[in-house]
Amino acid sequence: MIKAVIFDFDGLILDTETAWYEAYKETMAFYESDLPLEQFVTCIGMDNTELNRYFNDQLGESCNIEEIESRAKSLHEVKMKTSQAREGVKDY
Repeated sequence: MIKAVIFDFDGLILDTETAWYEAYKETMAFYESDLPLEQFVTCIGMDNTELNRYFNDQLGESCNIEEIESRAKSLHEVKMKTSQAREGVKDY
């Protein structure tokens, strides 16, 4: 008998947000720019509208959102290969 269903909306069981932040930060470093945590948190639980606006502001005409997303996604996938369940998940 099923007693519960857990929906992991990106971050409940695995800390995916830290990996996304690191991936975007590394991607922005590739473009010789920075991504402050305060800016990244504007997109947590939301779409990337504000984050993309920041990228455009930082990179100007050289900004290619699709390329940034692709680089960040590739980095995120690598980071998630070694991710661990959050503390307490296995015990629960």
